[in-house]
Amino acid sequence: MALSFHALLVESTDSVHLYKVTCDGDRVAHVILDEGSKKIMPASSAGEASGEMSMSLESGNVVSLDNGDWTREEFALVASHIRSHWAKTGLPPNSIRKYFG
Repeated sequence: MALSFHALLVESTDSVHLYKVTCDGDRVAHVILDEGSKKIMPASSAGEASGEMSMSLESGNVVSLDNGDWTREEFALVASHIRSHWAKTGLPPNSIRKYFG
């Protein structure tokens, strides 16, 4: 489980927003917030959805199958903070930084 993360918006189109996520200061992964499909999903650094994990923007439910870059818990932690900001403002957050434990 990540003790800290920084999610930084690195690219945006009308409905797809790519985040570079640094966990615990050294591990890097990417997620996309896709307003069209109403999901947050792991992604490649080029913004292509990867793996079989996703979080619904509507319900917050996580569908998870194996994904090499993320544990279910890490993905849910990062995605829930991105989703929470998006739900409150209706806009993708530019940056989210969290420290735990």
